[in-house]
Amino acid sequence: VPANAMSRVYRDLVGLANQYIAKRAEKVYISIAGITVNLKELECKW
Repeated sequence: VPANAMSRVYRDLVGLANQYIAKRAEKVYISIAGITVNLKELECKW
């Protein structure tokens, strides 16, 4: 959790921008600990 209001606003705006772009993208990947997953191919639709 960000420590101040400005950081929280930034976090929220970046999150909204990521959602906007991901919704319109053909493919969306996340990589954690060297494992890459195509989020658009998951059965669970967010």
